[in-house]
Amino acid sequence: MAVHRHQMKTEIYPIITTERRNRMPPGASPRPKCIVLPLPTVGDAPDAAGLGLHFLLGNMMAAHPGLSECWFGWRMPRIFHDPTQLIAFCNGNGPNLDLTRTATDLGVRFWIRGEVDAGTARLIFFDADVAKEMVATVPLESADGWVAFRKAVLDLLHYSDGLGRVTDPAPMLWVERCSCKGLDAVGRALLSFYVNSAKGTGTSWNIAPFLTAMADAPESFLAPALAGWAWYKSGRRAEAIAAFQQAITRNPAGVGSLAGLVQCAVASGNAAAAAGWARRKAIIRGENPHSAVQRARRKAAVSQQRNDS
Repeated sequence: MAVHRHQMKTEIYPIITTERRNRMPPGASPRPKCIVLPLPTVGDAPDAAGLGLHFLLGNMMAAHPGLSECWFGWRMPRIFHDPTQLIAFCNGNGPNLDLTRTATDLGVRFWIRGEVDAGTARLIFFDADVAKEMVATVPLESADGWVAFRKAVLDLLHYSDGLGRVTDPAPMLWVERCSCKGLDAVGRALLSFYVNSAKGTGTSWNIAPFLTAMADAPESFLAPALAGWAWYKSGRRAEAIAAFQQAITRNPAGVGSLAGLVQCAVASGNAAAAAGWARRKAIIRGENPHSAVQRARRKAAVSQQRNDS
């Protein structure tokens, strides 16, 4: 994917499919949720570049102050029933998703899907609450750390009635020093992560894709942020901590990496560390730091008792 500066502007086209409102499940969070689906690649774009951009946008949404934290990976088993469906979707071969029904079932209001070509991303923003779609053609630009690309996506979000304009978007607009080659490597590693996660516990993880991503994107936030979770899930906790810490030096508002550090501290029974990382994550997310600290301390205490028994 030869990404360079494009002179075209982002084009946004609203499509009103129907004006009815969907019912969200009882107890839904007052802040709506948004899921970024994997973005298949077409044309001359590298095979996994769309998955890399999907991960970039997912990390951006996790820091959005108007949204509840909601990662695609959390809901993946209820969207795709087995890894073959996920792989087919990432390759642009379906299955076709009924987002109106899926949104209601999962309690997720906003969805972003689309596809990535050599120089642009065609993104479709779906608001399930009013069954409205907006389509945007967004130029791809890597030279500025993918900042302009993310700003264009934020503009798309702001067209929704359910989200206001963010007064301080800085936590969502870190400079992502990742070349197109690196983005492709991150995408390949991410697909490996999703497939292994879908297989469940006891899976033997192939670490090679994550090492390749780290090598091909040596200054990236995304690569260590992803590798940290691969190390954690494969039982390599010390390497996971090192990767997460490297990630947050490149993006201090990396919500997923901060969550990883909380998990590592909880698993080792380190209540002080768990509380510190949980507090930092809660502040970034605009959540109650005291509650987050108390939860982290309780979980760490349980782990400590288990480790001592």
